[in-house]
Amino acid sequence: MKSSFVIVALLNAFSLQAQSVSPVNQNPPPLDPKNMDTAVKPQDDFYLYANGGWLKRNPVPPEYARWGSFSELEEKNNEALHKIAEKTANAHLDANTAPEVQKVGDYYASGMDEKTIEATRTKPLEDELKRIDSIKDRADLLSAIARLHTIGVAAFFEFGSGQDAKDSTRDIAQAQQGGLGLPDRDYYTKTDEDSKKKRAAYIDHVTKMLTLL
Repeated sequence: MKSSFVIVALLNAFSLQAQSVSPVNQNPPPLDPKNMDTAVKPQDDFYLYANGGWLKRNPVPPEYARWGSFSELEEKNNEALHKIAEKTANAHLDANTAPEVQKVGDYYASGMDEKTIEATRTKPLEDELKRIDSIKDRADLLSAIARLHTIGVAAFFEFGSGQDAKDSTRDIAQAQQGGLGLPDRDYYTKTDEDSKKKRAAYIDHVTKMLTLL
């Protein structure tokens, strides 16, 4: 009887201790029932059955063309990277800062230095703009494209390496288009009035950006 009382007392003590200690890192569970919509029969719409709860709580933000759990992950990752960049920008205040950390901090700080950017305007780009302006034929165009790729500008297309979709244990060479200014293909092809307004606004924006140069 006495040992039973001791066991109960110990269990209560551990329970109270567990309640008072905050978890160090609360990661979302791998399978959260709240993300499901059990009101939907899986045989009718398995996608809504499995994801309906999440979809109801996470409408697509107005500034995005699409939204999903990977979008959330990207936003959190960008926030973490921003904090790291802000910290490294002040790395020069610590004499023990590693040179590679200092380089990252200096690079980020230079991009945030609006006063210097406004003062120098397009001067750092003048040589590249002259090369583009001097294009007269196909050979010049190819030469200019090659030059841009050597300085990290993926003009028209991009080469790189990435995970093989058929074998995740290896990376393979990949080629991609240079990218679209608008979020996806539909923004260019839809003929409704809202899409037309967005394309017109985009053209105005690009014109303004190039004029500012």
